Amino acid sequence: GSAGVTALAGTLGSGGMRCLQALALDSNAVGDAGATALFSALGTSYATELATVNLNNNEIADAAVVALAGAAAGGALRRGVKITVEANPASKTSRKALKKALKKASRLKAPS
Repeated sequence: GSAGVTALAGTLGSGGMRCLQALALDSNAVGDAGATALFSALGTSYATELATVNLNNNEIADAAVVALAGAAAGGALRRGVKITVEANPASKTSRKALKKALKKASRLKAPS
């Protein structure tokens, strides 16, 4: 659930999982609090190897997905990271916004 993902996000955000490449959290009752904590951790300099995050079939609503889309659009996420949030309460509109933001972020130049 969200408490476990929040703890995992703390470890990820503090550099405890630098080599982690994929994170599959499908069907884990992750809600907005856990998702938001995880999304914040993805923006740290420690999540450089993480390429895939699956959060399908959880309890993530529009607010968390829209916040993630904003972070992606602003360049806060690792370039090319793939995040899926299908089968959540979030609307199709917010999921499409996330997909568009991630696609745009993957085209941004890496900082020099």
